[in-house]
Amino acid sequence: MKRSKRAKNSDKVLSFDLGGTKLGAGLFEVVSIVNQKQVAAPVKLLTHEQIQVDWSQGTQGVLAQFHELGRLVCEKAGASMADVASVGLASAGPINTLKGTILNPINFAGGAIASHAVNSQFRQWAIVKDLVKLFKKEVAFENDAACAALGEQAQGVAKGCDDFLLLTLGTGLGTAIVNQGRLVSARSGLHTEAGHFVLSLSDTAPLCNCGTRGCAEAYLCSKGYAAVGEAEYVRRLTQFIRSFAVVFAPKQIVIGGGFGSKVFLEIESKLKLGVAEALSGWKESGVSLPKIVAAKLKNEAGLVGAAVLASRGL
Repeated sequence: MKRSKRAKNSDKVLSFDLGGTKLGAGLFEVVSIVNQKQVAAPVKLLTHEQIQVDWSQGTQGVLAQFHELGRLVCEKAGASMADVASVGLASAGPINTLKGTILNPINFAGGAIASHAVNSQFRQWAIVKDLVKLFKKEVAFENDAACAALGEQAQGVAKGCDDFLLLTLGTGLGTAIVNQGRLVSARSGLHTEAGHFVLSLSDTAPLCNCGTRGCAEAYLCSKGYAAVGEAEYVRRLTQFIRSFAVVFAPKQIVIGGGFGSKVFLEIESKLKLGVAEALSGWKESGVSLPKIVAAKLKNEAGLVGAAVLASRGL
């Protein structure tokens, strides 16, 4: 994507977090110029807002909500769009960061788009192109869970940690892996959609919004918890974490997301016990027990991560 010119004397970035049901926006001050190779970045949140997304008017209607929310957070901070140097966007996936597109947003509108109940414009949506046109700024684009991981690493519970897994539990299940200090990505601009690891091959396993039965997301999203109950939920989450632990040997497992932050308080002790038991046989193989912690930044993590990305181009 062609870089747009930086706003004169600007030291602010505007970031957005587009999820299955909500759109968040935050205005950040960039404390200093950021080295492109840095994972963390010095950005300071000035103000933020969040709204429920109205999907009924298609992409143009959602873009109008971006514009109004961006204007609102700038106004709250005593700024204007002229003060914004660049824009960052964290979005639920699947996405392609190289093409700047949202590919097949199975959890938009709480999964209604996946069932064709909402306008098909959201599939293969060239959202970066539309936001560049809307704001006349450069737009940095990444998966929402990946942005949350960058946010937690920059200013949250994973600060200083080079090896961790972040899970965002909400309408869906977002995953992000930071290994040896680097965010793990799939090829060709795709994100690692590990929420669609299959945990059960049973014909009676819950149906995921992606169309497959038994996906981790179908068990571990907020609706999954309501369907299977606490005991089964903890068992499946333990199974999921164990699989990651033996592959990446992370130092930390960070649990975030709107639903995740709440449910972790209820299941923390049972989950830690279950993971310890599940990994007990791997100690001699070098897999140490990861520290399981709640995300510190909560709903602001994605905004912080998107701001980190946006600030790197300045």
